[in-house]
Amino acid sequence: MPQTALHDGEEIDSTDCNDGIWGAIHRHKPPVKVQCRGCGGQMWAKESMLENRFFSHVSKPSNCPSQGETAEHRELKSLLARAIRDLGWEARLEATPEDGDQGGWRADVLAVDPVSRRRLAFEVQLAGMTVTTGRERMDKYARDGIDTYWVTAKNAWWLWRIPGFLLQDSDGEPQVARGAAHFGPRHSAPQALALGESMYWQPPEDSTLTKLLADIFDGFVAIHEIEAHGTFGLEGCHSARKHETNITALVNSESVLREASYLQMLAAKDAEQTQLELERKRQLANDKRRDRDRKAWEAAVAKNHHDDNSVSYFEEFCQSQARVIEQVVPILQSMCGEDDAVLIGVVPRELSAPSQSAGVVRDDGKDWCYVNGDHTTADGALLWLKKGQAFGKRVAIVCPNPRFLRPKVDELWRQWGVTLYVETTEQAEELAPLIGYDLGNITVVGSDS
Repeated sequence: MPQTALHDGEEIDSTDCNDGIWGAIHRHKPPVKVQCRGCGGQMWAKESMLENRFFSHVSKPSNCPSQGETAEHRELKSLLARAIRDLGWEARLEATPEDGDQGGWRADVLAVDPVSRRRLAFEVQLAGMTVTTGRERMDKYARDGIDTYWVTAKNAWWLWRIPGFLLQDSDGEPQVARGAAHFGPRHSAPQALALGESMYWQPPEDSTLTKLLADIFDGFVAIHEIEAHGTFGLEGCHSARKHETNITALVNSESVLREASYLQMLAAKDAEQTQLELERKRQLANDKRRDRDRKAWEAAVAKNHHDDNSVSYFEEFCQSQARVIEQVVPILQSMCGEDDAVLIGVVPRELSAPSQSAGVVRDDGKDWCYVNGDHTTADGALLWLKKGQAFGKRVAIVCPNPRFLRPKVDELWRQWGVTLYVETTEQAEELAPLIGYDLGNITVVGSDS
């Protein structure tokens, strides 16, 4: 049974017309017939026992869009219309498309902002409906720039699959059960996101219809697709089940931004852990290669089939690197605050005590020492500066080995912004042309510096 009709070409809204207009068509002698906006059939103006106004067809139509609407359906439409008007918006019952719309829809209640002309459709749904049907109807509204909100008085199974809310009457005041969800920690705590506390979508709180509509109109509530990942805090909702993957909910708009920040933080942590794991695996592989090479050299020495020049070069390189590290580390430590630290290695680790050659690993009693590098450092010792809790920054490469330079490694060093340290001018002169550096870009810290 419709709540709007045409009389002498003018639209009459039974929920919004004054007593004078209503009295001219209701129980008038002789009876006044009005026209149905949906099917064009003749109707009478009527009132329910609760004095709710509506229109009834003179004869039952076969193709009217309003056919099948119950008294409860009409009451919910009236509640919505009154609440919308109380907030200063226009409420059009049984609204149809305007000029320029693609159409294909008929809104139970269409809310219109009197200033911006923004339109929102509210559809009362008491009968059964599939999610597919609901989304198809929403798509028709969306073509004309209209968001759709579904309203029901039942715990419908499609709630949280399409945007909507459960409307109940509490002592004459329309109440919304489970209105807008919010995103935050399970136990509220200040700066929970900054502290890294786990965050979740929390169950929506009950609200009055007026407050929820005001929040929707003011942009404080939004329609949001939530990835449930097997758990979701909407207790009591049919779609809050473990097999659900996506939930469409009305949520606090600020929570959408909070969720985005939280997911970005988690992604950054995952990326950092992944990078650390890759560096760890690379270091392990490098250590195995070093052990294999060292054993080969030791075996060659033992069998007296070695190249004296190669072994001598290797030992001299390690000794030079150790001396330079012992001079560079104090320079970096002077830049450190109380919570800062100097780290060493491709995978950064804390330096050992100063008595242990500033963290340089000695090789089982030999008189030279060696710090594992890899192809990204040309076997040079990589030094890091760690500021507070932040991840360390690469700041220096000590004695990169010209024999282990890889193509474009200089581009990587420039990208890192590291300083190159060597012990002698001769080492700097050997290294500079191989990597396209000026001598002034390589720091010599030895006796001839």
